[in-house]
Amino acid sequence: YYPVADSVLNANDAYLRKNRQLIIDVRDNGAGTNKLIERLRPLMYTQPVKIIGADFYATPDNISAWGRILDEQAGQLPSEYVEQIRKVIQEGDGLQGRLVSMGPDENMILPSPLPAPAKIGVLINGQCSNTAEQFLLEAAQSKKVKLFGTATQGALDYSQVNEVKFTAPDFSVDYPVTRSRRIMAGQGIVDKGTQPAVKIDFHKAEWLEEILKQL
Repeated sequence: YYPVADSVLNANDAYLRKNRQLIIDVRDNGAGTNKLIERLRPLMYTQPVKIIGADFYATPDNISAWGRILDEQAGQLPSEYVEQIRKVIQEGDGLQGRLVSMGPDENMILPSPLPAPAKIGVLINGQCSNTAEQFLLEAAQSKKVKLFGTATQGALDYSQVNEVKFTAPDFSVDYPVTRSRRIMAGQGIVDKGTQPAVKIDFHKAEWLEEILKQL
């Protein structure tokens, strides 16, 4: 859905930048692409953002799995983004049996914060996982962002799932091929998820009004 989401953000960019408040609803949001997070960064940015990278375990099966993923995404994501990842995976072909960096840790710095939106509320729940949680780890570092809802799923530290099918008997095994370096830094979110700043019961009436009061 990247092309659709990107076009919506482009079409409404001026509108988003002139409103004092903004609410981003990522409830029930799971897999996606980090490329889309880049489009939202200027709206949320207030200070340098710490981004911790991931490593992938280089084996023939895992390299093949990454190839299939990238082939499927070709034409849906910017070509330079796909080719950048493909280059890293190809380098892993000569480092089999090792953890290969998908990219360095970094402090993401943008020129300056936008005056609007001045306050951003992000709605989250237990079905947020994977790329949605990556978005939240970045968003929570902004002074203008506050998370509302319930803890997320905690399914980001291990990602990029590969499926292996068997025929006798007929079953399949799904396993992740990448691991975040948050694990080694003691900052993993497995079994914990990303916590909201304000807990919200979305089944209660007038929950939106409650959020606007606390934004």
